[in-house]
Amino acid sequence: MKHALFLALLLTFASPAMADMAIPPLKSPVTDVGGILTRAQRDELNRTLKDFERRKGSQLAVLTVPTTKPETIEQYSIRVMEKWKLGRKGINDGVLLLVAAQDRTLRIEVGYGLEGALPDAIAKRITSEIIVPRFKQGDFGGGVIEGTRAIMQAASGENLPAPQPRHATGTQGDDDMFWFLALSVGVPILFIILSVFKFTRHVRRRPGAISRRGLGSDNSTTYTSFPDSGSSSGDSGGSSGGDSFSGGGGESGGGGSSDSW
Repeated sequence: MKHALFLALLLTFASPAMADMAIPPLKSPVTDVGGILTRAQRDELNRTLKDFERRKGSQLAVLTVPTTKPETIEQYSIRVMEKWKLGRKGINDGVLLLVAAQDRTLRIEVGYGLEGALPDAIAKRITSEIIVPRFKQGDFGGGVIEGTRAIMQAASGENLPAPQPRHATGTQGDDDMFWFLALSVGVPILFIILSVFKFTRHVRRRPGAISRRGLGSDNSTTYTSFPDSGSSSGDSGGSSGGDSFSGGGGESGGGGSSDSW
């Protein structure tokens, strides 16, 4: 009985160690948690993948982690795709290149919008003929870079809708709203400023106004009854992430290929 109780307690306290590997937030096309890429390689890949999205519309992301255990790399990659939502909504043209460094496994997960251009057989050729040979030589950066290049080349063969700038929608509506606010708010403010200006000029001409201020000379007197409203700086939140990266609402389900080295 004591042994059974001890075993139950051991399993209870050991269960957190078997928790699923966390999924990092998506902030850029390359997320190198596994630490297999150099800074220069990450920068190059980020530029290349962002340019690919602008030209093609499809999203390709690279994720490296130390391990996916206790899950298989297939299970983990599906969870990543579900959370990151790579690819455009309704088009589902996202691709994930996942590398688990300590497990020595990798996978290409494909959204079903690209399964025609990147079927399982092509994904397998990319992993086995391009990525894995370089990984076996310790060239992780070269394997990831050449692998993503092959994925982009294959994905370019799919006939998909043309990409649209992420912030281009609603531009005309924004312009209309700007001019509406400018006319409805700006004109009354301008009228108030002109009225105040006329009033202050009238008051400055009155000799009693100067004597009440107790100032000695006309040249040094400026009669202002408004507090300084420019003391608060308008420099709040300058960068809103114009170069940010996020999923487009796509779904997975197009298959893919796993490999090891």
